[in-house]
Amino acid sequence: MSATSRHKRLEPIRFEDEMLYQHIATHLVFDSLVKGIVRGHYQLDPLHVTLHISGEDAVLFVQDRHANHMAEDPALREWAIEFIARDVFGISPDDVDLIYLDGPVNGEEAYLHIAGRGIFIACGEPRRSKGSYL
Repeated sequence: MSATSRHKRLEPIRFEDEMLYQHIATHLVFDSLVKGIVRGHYQLDPLHVTLHISGEDAVLFVQDRHANHMAEDPALREWAIEFIARDVFGISPDDVDLIYLDGPVNGEEAYLHIAGRGIFIACGEPRRSKGSYL
């Protein structure tokens, strides 16, 4: 491209593009939670994972073949606020009131819900049978 070429106009992001981005971002976030935290830190082989961040509370629920596990860890809140809100979705951590991430660990669609001051993101289908801890 030369400096004398005409400027091209940027195309606006369509609604379908935004939905696709949120879908891809949800899978990235869920895979990061499962691989980095559940398998990496807690050394579990999960079937279903739920992360609930609200206020100062951070709770991780994990179902594996043998038992259900629960962890309350402030480091989970810090990870979720920094990685999910700031890094992936570009949201100021101060504006986030709730992050809820839930899904089976078998390639099915995960569900992500982020709410806060002027924010509402919901991607995927919430599960009513398994992993519904709220």
